[in-house]
Formats: sequence, C-alpha cells, structure tokens
Amino acid sequence: VYKMGSYLLVDPTQEEERYCDARLSIATLDAQTVCALQKGGAGALTIPEIDEMVQIALRLGIELRSLVSQA
Repeated sequence: VYKMGSYLLVDPTQEEERYCDARLSIATLDAQTVCALQKGGAGALTIPEIDEMVQIALRLGIELRSLVSQA
C-alpha cells in the first residue's frame, strides 16, 4: 500500500510510484494474520495510516485468495 499525500494507493503504476511519499508492504496469512511488514520511501506514516493500510491488505488478501481458489 502506497501513500501519496493524504491518499493510499494499491498497485500504483510506475509513474504514480515516483510521486509516492512512502510504502508499506504487508504480507498476510489469512483474514486476521499479518506475518510481515516492510516500510519503504522517505515519508513518514502515522499509526492511523498504518492501521488503515493493514486493514486494506487484510481485505484484499481475502479477495485475492478467493479468486485464486476459484481459478
């Protein structure tokens, strides 16, 4: 999940990535388990932003696992 100003982006284009302030890569095991975090970029992240980023990752993890299991 990338931060650009006050916006959070998922899967930005290369051009969008260049303008992002920070990135938080989040790995999940299931709907409730975060197993890894990696912060990138020079910008700071607040605790509320990190919380929101983790919730986005958990929600999208569920969606992606569902799509993979249906394939």
